[in-house]
Amino acid sequence: MDDKVVPPGEPVPEEGWIYLRLEGDAKHRGEQHGKALAKELRDALDVGDFMAEWDTGENLKYFAGLVGEAFGPLDDEYLDEIRGIVKGATGGKAAFTPRRKVPITEEVLIAWNAYNELVGTWWPLDPPQDTAVGTRVRSSSGRCSAFATTGAASDGGKIVMAHNTWDRYAIAECYNIILDIVPPAGKGHRVLMQAAPGYITSGADWVVTDAGLMICEATIGSFTGHFLKGKTPEFQRSRKAAQYGDSIETWQQRMLDGNNGGYANTWLVGEAKSAKKRIARIDVGSAQHGSEERTDGYFACYNVASNLRVRNQETSDPGAYSDLRGNGARRVRFDQLLGNSVRMTAEQAQKVIADHHDVYCDNAIRPGSRSICGHLDLDDGHAGNHGREPFYPHGANDGKVMDSDMAANMTFQARWGNSCGLPFDAKDFLATHPQYEWLTGWLRDRPTRQWATFPPKR
Repeated sequence: MDDKVVPPGEPVPEEGWIYLRLEGDAKHRGEQHGKALAKELRDALDVGDFMAEWDTGENLKYFAGLVGEAFGPLDDEYLDEIRGIVKGATGGKAAFTPRRKVPITEEVLIAWNAYNELVGTWWPLDPPQDTAVGTRVRSSSGRCSAFATTGAASDGGKIVMAHNTWDRYAIAECYNIILDIVPPAGKGHRVLMQAAPGYITSGADWVVTDAGLMICEATIGSFTGHFLKGKTPEFQRSRKAAQYGDSIETWQQRMLDGNNGGYANTWLVGEAKSAKKRIARIDVGSAQHGSEERTDGYFACYNVASNLRVRNQETSDPGAYSDLRGNGARRVRFDQLLGNSVRMTAEQAQKVIADHHDVYCDNAIRPGSRSICGHLDLDDGHAGNHGREPFYPHGANDGKVMDSDMAANMTFQARWGNSCGLPFDAKDFLATHPQYEWLTGWLRDRPTRQWATFPPKR
């Protein structure tokens, strides 16, 4: 093994992130994962359990009891990986987290991997329905900002991609894991991705593979399609598409295979190793989907579906495309920053994904719910607050960038905390906004961090 490669199973802290390389067959990878991140997994299940109960009145054990009803069987490879994580984290025994007593079991880990689907998209408010269409999903607020450029829009014609993950600050603290998954020969591609402890997929959806695929997404806001019971969960489809896809087309085929509509997103996929440097924007709803590709220009994502059928038939707010009080503001700002033949570089991308201009307020520098780097905690909600209450502790929790040269060498750059580096002091925030006292003990400080390169060098 190259002496610059971090040995498998050895967690490496880096600017708030934890990098972990996993090698071998599925069970062995899982055991490395569970053993190395046992504490982080227990902490993640704690906060996930708390937030699930706050949102729905039900805890993670309740949702774990639904996985057999909600999903079809998982592939053996990914079930083995989940079982390996359980074994590694518990030593073969059912371990419990110290605060909320969440058992680390196979069913709990499936529910945790499917958190965005079960808790964030669907849960059985209605009696079970044995129909072909399934259960109508709840509307959800949008998350994430992202863009990709290529051809004349990029320096040297490279693909440049950037992304930040929006989420509630309490649960977003889980997504500081960088997993580097190296399967055996014949079992797909190496996958380097941002994730949460216990996840077999990214969840935050920032991925690069040794096939040269560059992958990210933004949630489709106000999605009201159908959750199709008995189909393949999104967390398995997204992992399988990354691990076994070798082009935009094969990635899309695997992503749509068995689509359950559980977590609807607009995906950006680039081919770093192709001569044409293609990029694609792909909306994956439930009954509807759509894709478009370019070898010159850019795509941006801002929590509004680009495909008109998805937008008009599977969301409750198609007008969000033009609404400058909400997601439409980021769309306009991306056009300002990415248009006019800007030749994007990775260094420029760091600045774009950290942008604080508010086009609704005359392009003032005003970090809030309408800026590309979101800060709902700084927004009084006077002109709308992304579907949340005023000053809600929610927004961009990171920043990531890569160009096609970096991706071809399996590297990317990432900043933990948020894209711009603004610090967040949990004690001061709760003292100023006592309406969120229910988050006491769950919010953490977010100091200014620097950009780091992954994998880290030894």
